[in-house]
Amino acid sequence: MANEKDRSVTASDDEAAQEAALAGLVQALSSRSRKDRQNSAHVIAQIAEGSADRLVPHIDALVDALSCPEAQTRWETMTALTSLATVRPDVAEKAAEAAEECLYDEESGMLRFVSFRFFAKLAGADRARSRAVWPLLDEALQCYHGDQEFPGMLDCIVDMLQTGDVDQTVREKIADRMRFDAGNGKNPLASRSRKIVDLCEAGADGE
Repeated sequence: MANEKDRSVTASDDEAAQEAALAGLVQALSSRSRKDRQNSAHVIAQIAEGSADRLVPHIDALVDALSCPEAQTRWETMTALTSLATVRPDVAEKAAEAAEECLYDEESGMLRFVSFRFFAKLAGADRARSRAVWPLLDEALQCYHGDQEFPGMLDCIVDMLQTGDVDQTVREKIADRMRFDAGNGKNPLASRSRKIVDLCEAGADGE
């Protein structure tokens, strides 16, 4: 019994230490040091990959970090928020307004891509969210068509269709958006687009 109690206390102490460390990282997101902000955001993104629910109490600080001047802190934070969207979309969507600003950042293609990925993951959370978020994704697809990050954005749509719960009307709109590129030769863009159309149609058959 004593050993079980000791193990329980040790586990509790370890958990408290981990949460204190995470709180310290979150606090560093508002540091005056650019390097500290970037390093902290990177570690937080790694933590979120394995246990995103730990970020729930820190959502306000993560949203604030999306306004940091350097792109890396913002894209690392967006990566963490994307992980959070897979387990707690209701919390992650609190970052939507700030994330939209990142989606249309004029300087960083990486930031635009990870912001698109965040919204695609959020859209895949349930059918209501897919209906709400699709217009934003659709606008971004039109805006960045042909840009360097565009193929990765299409991969995000593939993932959303394969793993998410996407409304049938949204699937139809996605297919309509992709059909032109799908019929445009045998290049990688056309291949991705055809895969998206096929997934949308397969979803329609399964409804």
